[in-house]
Amino acid sequence: MENPPTSYPPEPGPGPQSNGSGLSGPASPGAAQAAQVSGDEHLQQALRQALENLLRYQELFDFAPDGYLVTDLQGLIQEANHEAAAMLGTRKQFLVGKPLLFFVLSPERRTFTANLSQLGLLSGCRLQWELMLRPPRGATLYTIVTAASSPGEERPTSIRWTFRDITHRRQAEEALRAQKEFADSLIELAEAVVLVLDSSGHIVRSNPFFRSLTGQGEKELEGRSLADLLLPENPHFPGPSSRPLPFPRGLHLLRTKDGQTRTIAWSTRALRPSPEGNVWTLFVGQDITDLKEAQRRAVQAERLAAIGEMIAGLAHESRNALQRGQACLELLRLRLQNQPEALDLIERVQKAQDDLHRLYEGVRAYAAPIRLEPHVCDLAQVWREAWEELGPVRANRVAELCEEIHTTERRCEVSPFHLKQVFRNLMENALSLSRGPVRITIRCTPMVIEGRPFLQVAVQDNGPGFEAEQRHKAFQPFFTTKLRGTGLGLAICKRLVEAHGGKIAVGDSPGPGAVILIHLPLPEADHE
Repeated sequence: MENPPTSYPPEPGPGPQSNGSGLSGPASPGAAQAAQVSGDEHLQQALRQALENLLRYQELFDFAPDGYLVTDLQGLIQEANHEAAAMLGTRKQFLVGKPLLFFVLSPERRTFTANLSQLGLLSGCRLQWELMLRPPRGATLYTIVTAASSPGEERPTSIRWTFRDITHRRQAEEALRAQKEFADSLIELAEAVVLVLDSSGHIVRSNPFFRSLTGQGEKELEGRSLADLLLPENPHFPGPSSRPLPFPRGLHLLRTKDGQTRTIAWSTRALRPSPEGNVWTLFVGQDITDLKEAQRRAVQAERLAAIGEMIAGLAHESRNALQRGQACLELLRLRLQNQPEALDLIERVQKAQDDLHRLYEGVRAYAAPIRLEPHVCDLAQVWREAWEELGPVRANRVAELCEEIHTTERRCEVSPFHLKQVFRNLMENALSLSRGPVRITIRCTPMVIEGRPFLQVAVQDNGPGFEAEQRHKAFQPFFTTKLRGTGLGLAICKRLVEAHGGKIAVGDSPGPGAVILIHLPLPEADHE
């Protein structure tokens, strides 16, 4: 507990009648005058200090970098500083008595009026919002306004306004936003692969072209390693790093969702680190799969043209030699009528000449340019005609053609003459390789490949089929599994199918024998 204050008796001192010497008497006139002078000096000093503070406040008010206004509760301007007058494009004297609403942009006036009413209801109320001003002469201003009603009274009498000009900042933001929208539009509409990867090689962002190419959605790709989408023979991708990924420029093989392989030519660039310290790499790639295929075909066409020229000259000279040899064999056969052994040798030489002639004709047909005359026709009619033309080949043999057609869409725009040659070669291979009864089955199935409608025609036989190595070499020129084959039959089929915009490949056989898959494009209108 605190101790109570101690009381002391008052000390004797000069009373109201004291003259300062302990004697009572009236006060001195000089002392009263001195006290009055001292009080006047204090008052003048206080007035000077107040005036200095007022001038300092007025200077701060007039020359502040932000615009300051004082209005009544109806928004009529009572005071304004130089910056406010400059922002509103007029003189201070002109502003006094004018409604602040006059300088507010029309779409903003409703919000301004609502806030003005709120400020007039409560003392010390403070609001801040963005406001667009429109001077009588000048461009629109973007400002941040802070408004506060006068404090300390039951009902405010005035409102103080502070305006900060953010026009340059807003213009910079708009320019940055426009640049971002432009960049986003380029990324979204570009017919090229655009990726952003983090330092670990994971996808941060992908564009629609890449998603369409891979057949995967944005959520599927986000956070996935790009290395998972590339084939193993691609260059090794480095692991996590605080630096941008040092990917070399070059070609990479991309694996799509449906198992296809696309060739992508990449170029990369390190992006500026983000404020969070993330290091990203920009990948831009071109799908050059079709370009490489066109280049391959161009090179093949040049080679075939050279082969064709060579074969044409060789066949011309060889035909004369073969004809002379044929004539000599005929004469020799007449002279050796009664010598069976000699006639057998002549027959062998004759077959060798026939094989040589057939080889010349096969190479000439393979190297010859393809001139298609396409029109819409029924594929079933084409392969049936090819089967009928092989009547002499399958004479005295048990052979049947079976059809399993699972669609009514059998009409394709093809050249019947050339496509009939494809079916004839496939059927002839089946007849020559099968020793017992021959059964050839043709199946038709519609499908969509890379967004386009195709008709798949599967030609299956019951022969020996293909071994693993033979599957990879089946369409190579001069590769054959027959003793007397030229090795050009399937190679010619490949050229003819690709000339129609289709594809041909060895399929997986559900049973014995070989399956050749032919994919031909369907007319878009028919598919729809």
